[in-house]
Amino acid sequence: MGTTGGTRLSPLATPNFRYFFIGQVVNRLGSSMAGVALAFAVLDIDDSASALGWVVAASSIPMVVFMLLGGAVADRLPRAVVLRGCNLVQGVAQSITAFLVISGHAEIWHLVVLQAVAGTVFAVSYPAFLGMVPILLPVEERKAAFLLIGQATSLVGILGPAVSGLLVATTGPGWALAVDATTYLVA
Repeated sequence: MGTTGGTRLSPLATPNFRYFFIGQVVNRLGSSMAGVALAFAVLDIDDSASALGWVVAASSIPMVVFMLLGGAVADRLPRAVVLRGCNLVQGVAQSITAFLVISGHAEIWHLVVLQAVAGTVFAVSYPAFLGMVPILLPVEERKAAFLLIGQATSLVGILGPAVSGLLVATTGPGWALAVDATTYLVA
């Protein structure tokens, strides 16, 4: 199935887009694993739906509140630098989360604070992510690139929770969170 710029996979012929795409797929795979792992980590600490709600809200509210600020940051700074910095901060936050969960020292307030950081950083990184394709590819390749990104996101949205469930069941939620942290650092 072709597009104006060639085949659906033609954007991958551009090295900078290919590296960006692989990094984002790795990153999203880890991120799609985190929700399952975090839910089990919270329920291991405090078998309470309200505790889980606090942790999820701590991530979601900053995403909504700071998204416009994230767009302003992405417009004023080099997007690649913003993405790298955000991946580093996310990787460190998830590494701390994983360490606390694995070591048995995690408390709900730790997870609330760390997920608030994660939500804020996502609000900054997402607009920068959206602006990378037009920087990396000519107009005729962009539609195919966004299609590839959408398909990959859908695929890892299915695979990630399944892999996370296996890791949680076999090694515990902290190790699934450690995989997520690693994917940020790799990306």
